[in-house]
Amino acid sequence: MAYNWTFNLIDKTDIAVIFEIGSRDLLDANTLAQHYDTIVHAFEPNPDCVKICKKNNYDSRVIFNELAVSTQVGPIDFYSFDLDKYNNMGASSIYEIDFVKNRPISDPDYGRTDVQKKISVYSISIDEYCKQNFIIPDMICMDVQECELEVLKSASNILPKVKYIILEASNVPTYKNGCDFYDINTFLIDNNFRHIANNEHQKLNYNISLNLDSKNYSFCDLLYVNQKL
Repeated sequence: MAYNWTFNLIDKTDIAVIFEIGSRDLLDANTLAQHYDTIVHAFEPNPDCVKICKKNNYDSRVIFNELAVSTQVGPIDFYSFDLDKYNNMGASSIYEIDFVKNRPISDPDYGRTDVQKKISVYSISIDEYCKQNFIIPDMICMDVQECELEVLKSASNILPKVKYIILEASNVPTYKNGCDFYDINTFLIDNNFRHIANNEHQKLNYNISLNLDSKNYSFCDLLYVNQKL
């Protein structure tokens, strides 16, 4: 997920530490480090993605962690895509995908099964990572395939000190047990965050434009700011 659509909305001087979760190929982490000229802690557990991340780990400001982020600390189940069956490693998740529920029959992927492999990866919570490394991020960026709420809950101790959050949200879940926009937005409002802008199909909006009333899958990227900082 690209984060450059937010660059004109955030004061560079506000940002000293960034967490990028669900890095996929590390390229966005590199871009964040270059734009803000600061340290980025990147997280990616998918072995297929890890290989690419390591090749792209050329910026000394980017600290790469071969880790999932969740409320659990230790081994967890992770569903990586079998690239021989479905060539989209970035859609891997701690949740199983559901190509039936909330998918229109016209969707070319409707009804697909057995495209993911259940593997074991190591997970850490944001709170635990911050405790171990004596840091608190000013900004959290994530693209975690409907695990956003799980990631946010893992940061319950440090969340009041986070200034910005950028994430992707869907109007309806397409992963089993996955969260949607309603879940995320309610959680963030309850924790004193306010929606600033969103980017849907490369169109910047300052009001929520996600097609929430549709029963068919849709998503957009959102920027939230901590109202108390």
